[in-house]
Amino acid sequence: MESIRQSIENNSIININPEKKRCGWARNHNQCIKCGSSDKPHVSRGLCKSCYDKDIEGRHKDNGRIQSYGESSKLLTVEYLTENYINKNKSLADIAKETNCSRQYIHKKLKEHYIPLRSKCAARDLALTKDKLKFERLNDDGTSYFVSLKKVNVNEAFFSSWSPAMAYVLGVICTDGNLDPGRIREPWRSKSSSTIPKISISQKEPELLEKILHLMNCDAKLSFRKEMIYGKIKSGALYQFSISNEKLYDDVVRLGLTPNKSLTMQFPNMPNEFVRHFIRGCWDGDGSVFVDKPSQKMYASFVSGSHDFLEAMVGNLVKAGLPNRTIHRHNHTKTSCYFRFTGFQVPMLYHYFYDDVPETEYLERKYNLFRLSLEMNLKPASK
Repeated sequence: MESIRQSIENNSIININPEKKRCGWARNHNQCIKCGSSDKPHVSRGLCKSCYDKDIEGRHKDNGRIQSYGESSKLLTVEYLTENYINKNKSLADIAKETNCSRQYIHKKLKEHYIPLRSKCAARDLALTKDKLKFERLNDDGTSYFVSLKKVNVNEAFFSSWSPAMAYVLGVICTDGNLDPGRIREPWRSKSSSTIPKISISQKEPELLEKILHLMNCDAKLSFRKEMIYGKIKSGALYQFSISNEKLYDDVVRLGLTPNKSLTMQFPNMPNEFVRHFIRGCWDGDGSVFVDKPSQKMYASFVSGSHDFLEAMVGNLVKAGLPNRTIHRHNHTKTSCYFRFTGFQVPMLYHYFYDDVPETEYLERKYNLFRLSLEMNLKPASK
């Protein structure tokens, strides 16, 4: 349930109230609303795990149908289960309600008849397709409303082969993305017990995220988090989207990305024709371009916690004909490094990034600033 609740918050448009505080045991409850205990973990709707399981079982039974498990067993033949579970794609809950028994009993009968069970991922996709995942949430005034989790459609083969668009999106993920491998699998757990791996990207502006979703043929929704203050620490407002998909996750890991990559990130191996698109994606994520007001000079700089990554990026830029750059370490931190282009060098970077590139594959704000460098360097020098 924890993974599903996290998926809801990542796939629905949510305005988080920074002043909203947890009651202790759960966000809106001090104890289970049914048994009054707080010893067992909260699952959903103010219910502890035991009460929630009992409530779910009660919902899945229809007392007006069959009155005993013995009669249920007569219905649960190989033919019946194959037709309903395999051919009609009914869930364990659907079949349990029709035959007035528990999901556990249906599960037992499927194993007895050697009928292959769906994976956790397939069961979740089926529930999403049938619009079954609905959850009750509370407004600030105490009234409740339901949130429905929708299936996210995406081009699962997007990172399977190189293209300019793929290289660009990979660059953004390298800098502003986050990889979540899911719950760590315990030795005694089955493979299906782990959560689905997830890729998330956050930005202060929605434009870049919307363009990435378009390139990936993805209909995930953007969530918005308001500016939040934790004591003396201020966290700015952010737009974000998440895609839970094992194929996409495995592909970006195969390409060299890893969770918690800030200080250890390596430059991926790729065909030379896609390098500039990848670096442009990185620059739209963590790079900057600006005019220094005192000197009226244009600067373009890139920052990273990985010195190896910067070294490889500079090497590829030099190979493309740009001047060599020195990598500096920030004075106020021991983990952050940067390199910088100035003056006439910035228009060279502009042509490298944007020549023959469609507007769907760059952040417009940074494009306009890079283009400004052309106008500044075309002006005659002041006497």
